[in-house]
Amino acid sequence: MKKRKLSCLNIIQLILENFLPCYDINKTITKKEFSDICKTLFTKFKKILKDFISNINDKKNLISDIILIGGSSKIPEIKTILQKEFPLSRIRNDIEPKTCVSKGNNKSLNDNKS
Repeated sequence: MKKRKLSCLNIIQLILENFLPCYDINKTITKKEFSDICKTLFTKFKKILKDFISNINDKKNLISDIILIGGSSKIPEIKTILQKEFPLSRIRNDIEPKTCVSKGNNKSLNDNKS
């Protein structure tokens, strides 16, 4: 929930009651601080993405849509990284995750019947 709010705002109040027994966290975090904290994860994501592109033999121009699901898909930096690597693709996070998974399963089942 806080990641989603931080995607829209520049600063949020983070409150975690009983984070540890008898210890609460009450912290203000900015979008820049969040990005700095996540920098290592973004670097790992870029490496995984480069490996993926290498594995598909640089046929990334054949990918018309990239569908993001899950909490991390709301982080603007993830979308920015993908837009840089796939400038011709539409980056989407407007599909309900359950719908995406069920359609993927259905396609997989149909592909295996052939």
